[in-house]
Amino acid sequence: MKPLTPSQLSHILYLLDSGASAHEISTSTSIHHSTISRIRSKHRLNLATSSGGCPRLLTSSDTRYAVHLITSQKADNASQVKRLLANSLPHSISTKTICRTLSRAGMKAVVKVKRPLLKPKHRKDRLDWALARQNWTIEDWKRVVLLRP
Repeated sequence: MKPLTPSQLSHILYLLDSGASAHEISTSTSIHHSTISRIRSKHRLNLATSSGGCPRLLTSSDTRYAVHLITSQKADNASQVKRLLANSLPHSISTKTICRTLSRAGMKAVVKVKRPLLKPKHRKDRLDWALARQNWTIEDWKRVVLLRP
């Protein structure tokens, strides 16, 4: 490997500072991308690097809107969020992507606890039961038989 000239080195550093990737610099200077990566790690330690991967399909505003739909109870699950977001997005998106986005936003999937519906009659009966036993002593409560399954 022949050494780089100072002008080549300064040109590579200039391109790195301007935000070009190692592969872009490699194609324009005919210097291998691993050499450019080594120069970046030696001369520009705290220069931001790409995290890699595909760009996200949902923007941050789409994510906020999806969280809003869930928290305001306009949607109960990711498939309903997908249906509501489909109108505003130029491309199709999967339910799994919505799930990952909501998870990244700090939301967790939980099953709603089903509780019996308390009707006014039930509330009245419970209040009557409590009022009937309002003045019970400890001895009265000791006579209650506890049934264990």
